[in-house]
Amino acid sequence: NFGGPDYEDIITGGDHVIGLGSADPEQLFLIGQSNGGTLTNWIVTRTDRFKSACSVAGETDYISLEGTNGYFQTSWYLGGSFIDNLQMFLDRSPIFHVKNVTTPILIQGGLLDDNVPHTQLEEFYRALKRAGAEAHLVGYPGATHESYTPQQYLRLLNSCLDWTNQHRGAAN
Repeated sequence: NFGGPDYEDIITGGDHVIGLGSADPEQLFLIGQSNGGTLTNWIVTRTDRFKSACSVAGETDYISLEGTNGYFQTSWYLGGSFIDNLQMFLDRSPIFHVKNVTTPILIQGGLLDDNVPHTQLEEFYRALKRAGAEAHLVGYPGATHESYTPQQYLRLLNSCLDWTNQHRGAAN
């Protein structure tokens, strides 16, 4: 149930730690990889509460993903193929909600990812740019969904940290 209870869990959990005084509501940042990257992409289309986001290997367009990835998870998670369930795919694909994005987002992933093909990241990046959002895209040659060289993964993590620090003082 992408984009439903998972989104509410993140927002409610954030509210809880803010309420405990453990987090500053003016200094919230979002980073996720794989399903976490997908959720990151979804969250930035729903709220502006985060100062920046870093999405790694996150799904963005469930319609094109169904035809390009090597797995069938999207159909399973969204109740069947887009052929039979088009509205659900349109409603839950982050790419169709990019006009709502105000959070600066760094999008990263492996160029040989068969689970979340790099085309997913490229589509999202281009749509975000067309919508006027601040976005940056990085692809890692030879990397797959779960396999990066240690140097690449260190670069990926440092890029997320640098992106976060770059936006730490910026106002949304």
